[in-house]
Amino acid sequence: MTITVDVVVVGTNQRALAAAIESARSGKRVLVIARTRGRELRRRIRRARGVAGAAASKRITVLTGAEVECIAGIRA
Repeated sequence: MTITVDVVVVGTNQRALAAAIESARSGKRVLVIARTRGRELRRRIRRARGVAGAAASKRITVLTGAEVECIAGIRA
């Protein structure tokens, strides 16, 4: 599966979800990456989507059980 997004948000704390909501409200497609898959995470995401509103909520995709690793300084 391939999706195209404008913004990638790593994490699900309040600041991360606020950034995802604001980006979605401004018309951007947002991917939220979360390490965990627990019940609390689902509750937080549901709450954030409710705050965002229906239109913005459709622009937010959540990927759980993932880690992001940044590698800098690699030369081809």
